[in-house]
Amino acid sequence: MIRRLKAAWLYLQRYPYVALPDGYWTNADAKALSNFMGSDTGAKIRNMRWNRVYEAQQRAVTDRNDPAYAAGIAFGILGVTHEEDQLLRISLPESESQENNTQPNSGQFRSVNR
Repeated sequence: MIRRLKAAWLYLQRYPYVALPDGYWTNADAKALSNFMGSDTGAKIRNMRWNRVYEAQQRAVTDRNDPAYAAGIAFGILGVTHEEDQLLRISLPESESQENNTQPNSGQFRSVNR
């Protein structure tokens, strides 16, 4: 238990928590990220990121040294990947979101990772 607390404390010393204000990520940020992820360089980053997910998952299954730790790493990498995909969402103003709900596929998020 002490070892884990020490590890957590050392981690927080190196990577401190950053409090983000409400509205920190805007629609303009989502559009800019979406444009970048749609570019050739963005496609390369997506492919490299998904390869990391697959490699971590494979190590979690095959590595016998500490399987619980390896599975946690794989799950964490997958979670970060999904969080990055969530940053691509653009939220409509309330008035526009009510009008657009009648269109097919409205409100559905399409990941750039497919």
